[in-house]
Amino acid sequence: MKKSFLKLILTFILATAALPALAQAKHALTFDDLMKIQRISDPQVSPDGKWIAYVVSTPDLDANRMVNHIWRVSLAGGEPQQLTRGEASDWRPRWSPDSKSIAFISSRSGESQVWILPAEGGEARQLTHISTEADGVTWAANSDTLTFTSEVYPDCSDAGCNKKQLDEEKSSKVKARVIGDLFFRHWDHWLEGKVTHLFAVSAEGGEPRDL
Repeated sequence: MKKSFLKLILTFILATAALPALAQAKHALTFDDLMKIQRISDPQVSPDGKWIAYVVSTPDLDANRMVNHIWRVSLAGGEPQQLTRGEASDWRPRWSPDSKSIAFISSRSGESQVWILPAEGGEARQLTHISTEADGVTWAANSDTLTFTSEVYPDCSDAGCNKKQLDEEKSSKVKARVIGDLFFRHWDHWLEGKVTHLFAVSAEGGEPRDL
């Protein structure tokens, strides 16, 4: 309920800001107009109750994709601040328990990995380099550890085995798929027979541990 209310507030602010431009244009809303509108999602209130971090998705019609970046705005109001930039996408902002850092998922390294950004702004640092990529990042209560999910091969018991299978798939000249049952694709990616595992990693970095 709280997240829905915050999302409604942010949507209203964004829509209100766009009204003058729409009023000047004075034409019926078209598909192109709709696709140019930025979207907001995933509002997250900082533990100290001072800030909301959220995701702004900007359409790139030429590339046929959405580019996501992380913003924050004071819970008391004021001008929103863009925290991440660039051509890659950043999403799922999650506050550290002390409200000093924001963990998020980014594709800026070419793969989806966990990154950490100082809440006041500055350079983000990459926390994970896992071959099966990362998603669903969340902080532990003590700020020392983060958990995340990764899609791994069910017959692999370590990172080396997963990387070997991934490399073999990428280097294979055969790109055909034999589909024997349903739910073989989810939105824009194929389901390759992997399973979701929960991992833990130190906030200082290092090798993630499959839980």
